[in-house]
Amino acid sequence: MHHETPVRRPRRRLALAPLAALILVLAAFAAGCGSSDDSSATAASGGGGSASAPETIKVGSFSKAVDYAPYLIARKKGWFEEEFAKDNVKLEFKEYDSAPSITEAFGSNRADFVFLAEVPALIVQAAKIPVRVSKISAAIPFTAVVAPDSDIQTPADFKGKKIGVLTGTGSHYGLLKVLSEAGLSPGDVEIVNLAPDDAKAAFESGGIDVWAVWPPYVQQEEVAGQGRIVEGGDDARIFSILAVRGGFYDEHPEQVERFHAVLDRARTWLKDNPDEAKAIVADELGFDKPIIDASWAVNDWDAPLDEAIVSDFQSRAEFLKDGGFVTRRVDVAEENFVALPEG
Repeated sequence: MHHETPVRRPRRRLALAPLAALILVLAAFAAGCGSSDDSSATAASGGGGSASAPETIKVGSFSKAVDYAPYLIARKKGWFEEEFAKDNVKLEFKEYDSAPSITEAFGSNRADFVFLAEVPALIVQAAKIPVRVSKISAAIPFTAVVAPDSDIQTPADFKGKKIGVLTGTGSHYGLLKVLSEAGLSPGDVEIVNLAPDDAKAAFESGGIDVWAVWPPYVQQEEVAGQGRIVEGGDDARIFSILAVRGGFYDEHPEQVERFHAVLDRARTWLKDNPDEAKAIVADELGFDKPIIDASWAVNDWDAPLDEAIVSDFQSRAEFLKDGGFVTRRVDVAEENFVALPEG
């Protein structure tokens, strides 16, 4: 991505067109995938039933986020390799920069685990590509950043403003949610679909009034003295999750549990060693440590995966369908979208 790319100015009443186009792409891809997920898993195991350990576990993350800290720490310390070397299983790691790329990876069996927010995962599920939410990495508030001298104090002040956000993300959902809570519709603002690098350039040059994005990007602007943070309510919280490809979850339950155990180890370690944890996350994400320090406190590392999450995610699924953002309503409970822990 290049920072000199000019900011596009979509017509105000077509503010949601980028996400609508995204859904069409995902739907078309899902139709082409058919049942590749299940058939490839069966082929890999030599038939139905329980499967032996896979040769490689493919792990990804969507963009850069502080709430991926347990994953980033475990990866840095080599704990995944340490655990799975017992079975001669290799690990591959990849960072994705768009929802379609994640959907394509899940649909073609090129991703087994992906760290992302709940909304992109729901969009994948709505496209009939099965995934299972098996862990909550953290819960964070909806955040946006405005210029320090902006007259914007609350989301109600977004009316008539140009807002940059990456469509199909938790931040996009959060933005639409806070607009609704403030009595505003998407047509009351101008939404510009921008990836973080391009949004940063647009925000700092005055090309957009508001940048709706997750930590550490908002804190980066705040620490540099170039931004002031505006938060939304609890209903606009974003859940950072671990999504597992449906076929992998069904065929390799032991590996899923062992992957979870590594994450639990990292979560415990980061609470006991916060300064070192922040330094690792800063290095892994490529941000200065003061930015990570400023981002750390907003993360709820103990957000549970429970029945309340099932209900919350169903509300988000309803929101996506009722708003025309997906063509199929996900039934979170019926489709086992959330893999609740036993006991």
